[in-house]
Amino acid sequence: MKLEYYLIPEQRVCRRCLTYYVDQWLEEDGGTRDVDALAQQILDLFDARREESKLAHPSG
Repeated sequence: MKLEYYLIPEQRVCRRCLTYYVDQWLEEDGGTRDVDALAQQILDLFDARREESKLAHPSG
């Protein structure tokens, strides 16, 4: 099975993960679908996860 990726600046996000986060936020948001705010929340989340990963797995 070939995974499809969407490019978010400097990050690859699999469709299943992206769909999950979109669904969660739309549910919490009551369906107003503010796409720009949603996209920024996703970027912030992945940035935070990337930082957490760096802390959990220090290089060097």
